[in-house]
Amino acid sequence: MPTLSLTLDGANGEAHDWNDCLVPFNEVKALLNTTKLDYLNLQTNGIRVTNISSHAHAEADPIKVRNDTGGTLAINTICYFSGTYSDGTDNYPTIAKAVSTNSASTTKYATCILDAAVADGADGYVKLLKEVESLDTSAFTVGDQVLLDDTAGGYAANLAALGDVTYRVQVVGMVSVVHASTGRIVFGGWQIIPHSIADQCVQ
Repeated sequence: MPTLSLTLDGANGEAHDWNDCLVPFNEVKALLNTTKLDYLNLQTNGIRVTNISSHAHAEADPIKVRNDTGGTLAINTICYFSGTYSDGTDNYPTIAKAVSTNSASTTKYATCILDAAVADGADGYVKLLKEVESLDTSAFTVGDQVLLDDTAGGYAANLAALGDVTYRVQVVGMVSVVHASTGRIVFGGWQIIPHSIADQCVQ
């Protein structure tokens, strides 16, 4: 949260003018307008969650991670936890691209989505739930499930888009807004569907 630093123009014993009050008033106004603080929602003893909601870009549960894949991972890459990294003080997960294949040994189930691009050998953050915006979802219907793709790190519209890679099926998100350029998909849940019933559960 930003720190409020006030510019105080007045002093005791001086003749005061409006500027002595206007400058600090404007600084307080700028702080409140920037952070959107609401005393009904933010209290000294915590946050009133029932009064806080999002109509777009919902996200939850950031986790610090390390990219040791040998290359840069792009924003919104669908990932799995591939191991553990230690920086000498803390231990946290390493990540790699999740992928669906015809083999149990090479399928890597998704657990998270990357919040911003991360270079190889660098730290970043993933989210367990994230609504991605500015997508072309015109071929979808609101509520449609999207699947882990056979292209590592990506998602597929349905089983047909996966071709013959249906040995391991995982739902990785749901379409929340249908639009050709401002569509949105909520990624999360990471639900694995047994192959034997995949055709019945995912259209």
